[in-house]
Amino acid sequence: MKVLVVGAAGRTGAHALRMMLAAHQGPVLGMVRHPEQRDAVAAFGAEPVLCDLTADAPREGETALEQAVAGVDAVVCAAGARDSRDAEAVDHLGTARLIGAADAAGVRRFVLVSAMGTDHPERVAPSLRPLLQAKREAEKALAGSGMAWTVLRPGSLTDQPGSGRVRLGESLDAHGSVPRADVARVAVSAVRLGVADGRCLELLAGDIPIEEALQGL
Repeated sequence: MKVLVVGAAGRTGAHALRMMLAAHQGPVLGMVRHPEQRDAVAAFGAEPVLCDLTADAPREGETALEQAVAGVDAVVCAAGARDSRDAEAVDHLGTARLIGAADAAGVRRFVLVSAMGTDHPERVAPSLRPLLQAKREAEKALAGSGMAWTVLRPGSLTDQPGSGRVRLGESLDAHGSVPRADVARVAVSAVRLGVADGRCLELLAGDIPIEEALQGL
């Protein structure tokens, strides 16, 4: 299985990249936005792919994306805007462009790391609404694709060490946080196990081992 991790230089994406490499299932590619980030991806043992999801020139951007997803079996997308001002460009339009390219290339499985609250962005603070609305549009684009897909909606992300245990479900009716490492492990496990297809899953720190939580859906 050939897997592309998008946002591989980010804090969640880097965890996913390392975990996917550790699974030894086949070639792993790491997509990054800036040339200086390629060395970090290569240092992990993955093949770096340079591609800017927010490229203004459609022809150039689409060509880069087509090359990035060519021959790929699965995508884990952990890319995201650093603030709400870039949300439309990155979390909506850029991610939707990636989804379209992956679908056209015959990618079989796509796991998107989104955010808790995308189903009701009107309930959050006004400063966060553009980000959640943009992520919601990407979720819609993924659900309308021909790929087997999973959307992960984690709570507040922390940099605490992962425990390997989570709360996972379509509606947790709760708020809280979750380590980035555990979010990455859920994404990687969903690809590796081939489970949770067609599901939008909320994700928080919890007590259930990740593979057990996925298998029990």
